[in-house]
Amino acid sequence: MKSVKRKGLALVAVSSSMVGVGIGMASNASALAWAQAVAGPTADLQVTGTVAGTGSSAVLTVNTNNAGSNGNTNTTAFGDGATTTGATGSHAYAAGKVKQTLTETSVNTYWNIQSTTQVGVDGTDPAHVAVTKSTPINMAADGAVINSQGTSSFDLSKILPASADLSQLSGTCDHGSGALALTIDSAAKTAVCNWTGANAAGFHIVTLTYTDKATGLVSTAQDDIWVPVQPVASFKAAVLSPGLVQVDVTGSQEDVGSSTGAGIIDWGDGSKTSVPLPLRNDSPLHNHQYATPGSKTITFSITDRFGEHAASTATVDVTKANVDYGQLTRFSGATRYGTGVAVSQEAFPFAHSANAVVLARGDVYADALAGIPLAKYKNGPLLLTPGGPNATTLDPNVAAEIQRVLPADKNHTVYILGGTAAIPQAVQDYISNNLGYNVERFGGATRYETALDVAQSPQALNNPKHVVVARGDDFADALASGPFASDKFADSGVPAAIVLSSGNGITDPVSLSDGTLRYVEGKLDAAHPAGQPNVAAIGGGAVRIVGAIAASNPGSYTPIMGADRYDTAAKVAAVGWGNQPTGLGVASGLNFPDSLTGGALMALQGNPLLLSNPGTTTSTLAPAAAATVTADKASVKNTYLFGGTAVFGNGVAQNIIQLEGLSAAHYRIADLPF
Repeated sequence: MKSVKRKGLALVAVSSSMVGVGIGMASNASALAWAQAVAGPTADLQVTGTVAGTGSSAVLTVNTNNAGSNGNTNTTAFGDGATTTGATGSHAYAAGKVKQTLTETSVNTYWNIQSTTQVGVDGTDPAHVAVTKSTPINMAADGAVINSQGTSSFDLSKILPASADLSQLSGTCDHGSGALALTIDSAAKTAVCNWTGANAAGFHIVTLTYTDKATGLVSTAQDDIWVPVQPVASFKAAVLSPGLVQVDVTGSQEDVGSSTGAGIIDWGDGSKTSVPLPLRNDSPLHNHQYATPGSKTITFSITDRFGEHAASTATVDVTKANVDYGQLTRFSGATRYGTGVAVSQEAFPFAHSANAVVLARGDVYADALAGIPLAKYKNGPLLLTPGGPNATTLDPNVAAEIQRVLPADKNHTVYILGGTAAIPQAVQDYISNNLGYNVERFGGATRYETALDVAQSPQALNNPKHVVVARGDDFADALASGPFASDKFADSGVPAAIVLSSGNGITDPVSLSDGTLRYVEGKLDAAHPAGQPNVAAIGGGAVRIVGAIAASNPGSYTPIMGADRYDTAAKVAAVGWGNQPTGLGVASGLNFPDSLTGGALMALQGNPLLLSNPGTTTSTLAPAAAATVTADKASVKNTYLFGGTAVFGNGVAQNIIQLEGLSAAHYRIADLPF
């Protein structure tokens, strides 16, 4: 039980429980009803008087004292037009029989409280003139309590003289939107104001009126009661990506004065997040990354400044994304290797949850272009590490990520893209001998042979039914092709392989290596359902070379090309997903590392990768990418921006937020310091 005391008035708040309604997944909410006396004004007017003379010559002088009042301004009106301001005052009325109502008004910034006292001169007996005054109502006495039934009870034995006739007392409890019932119980000597129900919360002015039978004089007094908003703890819980849960406490409420209280999110795994009160001064969104999959019970509780408590719970399966509102996430690291690790942690948030790792050289893109479908097929991240003749070991942060993401039994494989000139044997030996994992290398004499090896090897994609052709002497079209090949152009869950052409057919000739040519011809000639060809050509150069090969059979392949690399990526998204993806990725069209690792994440999620022009001062997406973001926003729940502010300035992130109609609160940054 909590006692709240201000000058002349003590209120006791006793908890009472009520069942609230959870919002979204939250349920079993509870809230406690309580009230308090606010530090508002009180009006306590004390009057004494003297009479000089007799009969019609009698002159009444009154002395007022409102020292028991509390307000920024206290004014006493004597009823005949005269007023005085301050704690005390004196006033002489005109001669003769007098009956006047004195009114004290006590005001602070928010409230206006009044008390009245009537005074008069009894001049019926010229030989005996006496001062009469109404019975005072002393609302400043300790006479009010709040009980567990949601009522304000005033102890009349404390605020009226013992001789008072309670049958002459009446009153109101004014909520501001209409008076509530005030019941006078003469036997219990209480005045009770019921503040439960729809009009409970808010500011109440209680007015008591007493009429003296003997003199007919009337006294009134007012006091204030603030019934705060009952605390309610409600929230939505959404799984933004596997393991990453966001709680939105919008819809919860607490009293305006609860800045000293506390809100707590208990994530159910031993972690807790403090939510500052009042809630309106803080973002309603709070994120948490779980270390293990499965079902988690989240509890949000509010404890206000008086110790009153409300709580609600929700149970979510954090294994699979389930978000019902938009979110923009930027992935960045101090290096391209750090960004790759950040993306891997998003794709595989739980330790030892991947089946394999695909490893590519991070400073040259050549052998990595065919890697996205392989990473999807093997259910693992695509990570980058320094390569070339001077590389002797893995980037240490990449090594740590491999150990985190692969099962501890070491009976799993790291697939290396490229020959020993790309990633030296010393790096392979480090993975085998120091980390203890199996290693499988796919590497040919050229990037074209490496891609063909990934397509045909039984340890890789094992000659899938479908194949995508994209340029290998530039990376943009091949990387935009990765999610398409892995998801929308897959066959029975097996991704299409990506094989590489050379040249754009405009400024330089287009060609295929002999082995790639035979492989593509075989797919073009293979049987396929009408309208479902086995081959897709993405980008101008690939479309031109495949179109030349299939000139006599134009229905044997799907051509996708745009005016430039950005438009081509947008057209891949439109052909594959038809403006209905659940997520979008945005990566640089001029720098390959973030596009490569980001494309692998989009492939794992089954969503497209868009390309845009990078730059620290760039403030908008490439027009084709912007048009796709706008067209797809109704279905998209997660958008990913790959690369730090050195790749895309903050203006690009803000442009995405604007195009998707998000708020800044729905923008998070997954940043690693390496």
